[in-house]
Amino acid sequence: MLAGREPDYMASVLFHGLAAVVGAEGVSEPCPSTHRTLGDSMNAACNSMAAGATQSWNGVGGNIDLFVIHNSHLRDTNGSWELALATRKALPESCLVALINGDDHTGPYPEPPFPVDFRFQRELLVDDYSAEPLLLAAPAGWVRCDKERVFDVCFLGAVDNEPRRQVAAMLAEQAGHGMKMFLGSGRLPWPQYMEVLRSSRIAVCPPGAGADTMRMWEALSAGCVVVPTAMPHRRWPPGTIALRHCDIGELAWFLDAVHSGAYVIAPEEHQRTIDMFLKYHTTQARARQFLAHCGFIIE
Repeated sequence: MLAGREPDYMASVLFHGLAAVVGAEGVSEPCPSTHRTLGDSMNAACNSMAAGATQSWNGVGGNIDLFVIHNSHLRDTNGSWELALATRKALPESCLVALINGDDHTGPYPEPPFPVDFRFQRELLVDDYSAEPLLLAAPAGWVRCDKERVFDVCFLGAVDNEPRRQVAAMLAEQAGHGMKMFLGSGRLPWPQYMEVLRSSRIAVCPPGAGADTMRMWEALSAGCVVVPTAMPHRRWPPGTIALRHCDIGELAWFLDAVHSGAYVIAPEEHQRTIDMFLKYHTTQARARQFLAHCGFIIE
C-alpha cells in the first residue's frame, strides 16, 4: 500500500482493516509511516502494528496480489507519480487499486496518470459511478456501551465551516430550552472525547472534509443515535446504517421531538446501533467490503 507518511484517515482505516483481515505480515508499505494512527490513544498500538506489517519492499514484488495507491503519497513527492509508476512496473501482475481522495481539506487529489483496475473514492454524488465509495470506519476495539447516557445531545468538533457554525448556534439555543448538551469546539483528550460520546444519546455530525466524518463512526461505536446533517446526495454502499439525517432546518424539530417525548429513543437502540456497527462499519468490515469488490474471497 503506497500512501503518504503523514496521517490520513482513509489510508489508516484501510491499512488497519487489511492487516486485521489478512494478517499484519500480509500488508507492506514501500514508504512506511509512523503516523498510521486512528485516535490519540491508539498511537502505540497502531505504530506497533505498522512496524509488524511493514516489510522491505525489495524482493516481495512477485508475491503482491493487490497494490493500493492512496493519492496522499503525492504530498511526499511534490506531486510526482514517479514512485507509483516505478512500483507499478515492478508489480505488473498485481491488481492495481487507486484511492482517489484524502482528508486534508484540499479536495480530491489528481487522478493517476496510468490505468488502474479499480477506483475507490471516499464520497461520491448519488449519480456518480466513476468509482466505488469507500467510507471511513473505526476499530471494533473502541466499542463500549456501559456508560449512563447523561447527555441528550453532543456535538464535538471544530466550528470551522458554515454548516458547523449553523449547527453550533442552533444547539446553543436548544441548550437553553432544557436539553442536556455537551458542546465542545476544542480538542479534547482522546479518552475524554470517547467518554462523552459513550455518555450521549444523540451525536450531531455536521460535515467536515466530507459528510462521512470520522466522528460519525466513532459515535456509532459508542452506541449513539447519529444525526448527520449532510448526507442526502451521497452514494454510499449497501448495508450502510440508516442514519437519521436532518438538515439544519429539521434538526431543531427532531431535538424538540426527542425532548418532549414525541420521539422516544429506547435504551436498547444504543445496543442495536453497536450491533450494526460491528457488522458493517469496523475497519475490518470495511477492508472485507473493499477486497470483495476487487474480487478477493476471504474466508
